[in-house]
Parts: sequence; C-alpha cells; structure tokens
Amino acid sequence: MIETAVPVAPPLRIGILGAAAIAPTAIITPARERDDVIVAAVAAARPGAAQAFARTHGVAASHADYDSLLSRDDIDLIYIATAAASHGELTCAALEAGHHVLVEKPAAMTGEEAARMTATARRAGRRLIEAFHYAHHPMFRAMLDAVHGGDLGELVELRAEVHDPRPFATGSVLHELGLGGGALRHAGCYPLHAMRQLAGAEPAVRSATSTLNPTGTDTATTAELSFGDVAATFVASFGDDGRVGNRLVAIGTRGRLEVENFIAPHLGASLAVVTADGRRREVAIAGATSYSHQLDAVVHAIASGEAVRTEGSDIVANAAAIEAILNAAGIHAG
Repeated sequence: MIETAVPVAPPLRIGILGAAAIAPTAIITPARERDDVIVAAVAAARPGAAQAFARTHGVAASHADYDSLLSRDDIDLIYIATAAASHGELTCAALEAGHHVLVEKPAAMTGEEAARMTATARRAGRRLIEAFHYAHHPMFRAMLDAVHGGDLGELVELRAEVHDPRPFATGSVLHELGLGGGALRHAGCYPLHAMRQLAGAEPAVRSATSTLNPTGTDTATTAELSFGDVAATFVASFGDDGRVGNRLVAIGTRGRLEVENFIAPHLGASLAVVTADGRRREVAIAGATSYSHQLDAVVHAIASGEAVRTEGSDIVANAAAIEAILNAAGIHAG
C-alpha cells in the first residue's frame, strides 16, 4: 500500500498597514498562536515607525511607504490599522492589488464610502472584513442565542453603554474629526453593531446629542434609535466623567439579557438571563481572546469561502448608521 501525503496549505501571509498600538493585540499575538499564519511585513507612513515596529515585534520586513507593501505578491491579507479617514483609499488599493483585507473599525467615514469599498472587493474577488473582533467570540454567539432563541420572548428594547477612557490629546487620531476620530466612531460602533445584529434590523435615528472637544470631535454621544418596533438607546464616551466599561441589556416580553463587557469578554465578563418572575440564570462563557477568535474566523473564511457576519452589506449598514447618528447630533460625518 502506497501512502499519499496530504497536501498542506501554505501559511496565510499578513502585511500590516500602520504601526498602530492595536496591531500587536489584534494581529501579532493571535498569529503567534498559530502555525498557519505569518505576519510577514509592516508598513507605516511615519519615518522610522515601520522599522521600529518590526524590530520590536519580530516582523521580518518593514516598508517606509504603503505602496511598497501593497505591491508585494507574496502577501495574502492586508490588515489596515491607520486613521479611519484613510481606510477607504487604502482598502481599495489593497483589494485592487489582489489582497484580502481586514480593516479596523470604523471601516469607513460614510455609508457611501463603505459601499465603494465593498463594491471594490466584489470586483476584485477578494474578501473585505471589518475588525469587529467581539462578534467572533462565543460570548456574542450566546447573546444571539438568548435573544433569537426565544428565552426573552419578543424583543422590545435594547440598551447599551460603552465608556473607553481616552484623555484628550492634540493631534491624536481619536480626537480629530477629520481623521475619523470621536467616541461614536471608535467606541459607539460596538454597541451599534451589536444592537443591529440582535435586532436583526437597521435603525432609524430618533435623536442624538454629543459633547464636543476643542476640535469639534465628539467625546460622548447619546442616541435614541428604533429598530422597527424595538426601541434602543446607547451612550458612547471617552470616559471624561470617570465611567469605564461596557454593558448591554436586551429586554423582551418574558425576560431580559444582561451582559457586562461584551466587547472584550476575555478580560472578564458576565452574561445572565433574568426571567419575568425574577429568576436569574448565569451563563458561563469560555473562549480565547476575541482577537484570536477573529483571526480564526478570517483564516477560515478565506480558506473556505464561507461568509462572516462582519463583511459585505454589514459594513455598509454600520457606516451608514454611524453617519446618520452624527448628522442627527449636528456633526458632519464626511
């Protein structure tokens, strides 16, 4: 009997655009846990930034400009972690160069820009996935099961809040509206995305208010939404009032779902279903980091062709919803 070797797929080779602080957590560390992924290169626009990043994190190659990395034909996936205002241009360039793309949230500045990006992905025959890492963790699967599985009865209301301390710093991409900054885009995108998934519908904006920093960028935004018959409210802030953390509550006709830290459950979280008669059932959630689950989903999607919930029309819908909330708060989104 002759034994035939089973072909082994070559590792997925990743290039990083932007020597960003999130990149080690989101990509470098999860990639080191696997033997089917290699972070092969990094590029950054700031002089010396890519070289320093590569040296610190053990990346084989560094590039002083984005085009040099995008022109490489040995890179399968581009991870984009630059300022949000540059996501559209860089994403389209990467897709047109033949790469799949994982782009940090928020993927786009407007719904129209997101539509152009997803259209480019379709034309190029490449995958474009938005980096909502939390959506790939078992915690979010449990949230969806609780809401869609009938535990709560008919969904009638959603409430969420996220407070991510980001002290004001002049020139920071988080605090410059024109660079794609703001509490809604960088913190509020999470509860908005989760609510859309849980409601299974797109929101109408009833009202929105924002607190602005000296550059006119929101440091806190509160929004009232409706998903058909489901009322929703959320607040997103950079923690100027001292609050920290994130929470989501889904209320149904027969009970409610209470979740603490759905965004980064690997750092400690809780999920409970409370019935109308007051009985409380805690649900234990295991899992690796949300970033590890995200990379697993991306690798599988590229290898199998299967869809993930954070690509295609979902990218466009979330960008359009953010844009509508900013407009309702009197902030120009483009």
